[in-house]
Amino acid sequence: MSAFAATRVDLNRDWAFVPPAPGAAAWPADRFPDSAQRVDLPHSWNRNGRTYDFLGGVWYYQRFDLPKLAADSIAQLHFGAVFYEANVFVNGKNVGKHAGGYTEFSFDVAPQLRAGSNVIAVYVENKPGMYTIPGFGARGAPDAWYDWWSYGGITREVWLDVDGPVRNRAPDHPEHRR
Repeated sequence: MSAFAATRVDLNRDWAFVPPAPGAAAWPADRFPDSAQRVDLPHSWNRNGRTYDFLGGVWYYQRFDLPKLAADSIAQLHFGAVFYEANVFVNGKNVGKHAGGYTEFSFDVAPQLRAGSNVIAVYVENKPGMYTIPGFGARGAPDAWYDWWSYGGITREVWLDVDGPVRNRAPDHPEHRR
């Protein structure tokens, strides 16, 4: 069994942001398209510029290096928040989806990570629908809107936690009270 300290890798800097373009949802999740812009997180594409009023989907890409991890490592990829729906890939493998613009979420990505270069790709969709929050307004016509704007993007920090097989928990953590 391996024993090593937990490591937190900050992934907030230098993301490739791919503005909306025809066929964007079909782009491979393991390469950076030529149209990518460099952004830091947190980021919303609705703050200004040509994507100010865009509702739909875009890609974010992040490339980072890791040393070889122990076989029994635990690696959690954390997102502070993504508005509204995220589909997450690590090295071309889909690791999961999350819907909800204000909640933190994470995925176990140890099986997808490799020594050397790694790529995270996140397809983010902010278009409201009948089952999104806030979604379409309930004031009559199905296309009525709340007085709300669905700011799309990775709106909080992103980080990777790498731990050994036994995670260190604070004494007052609920797992210690069992």
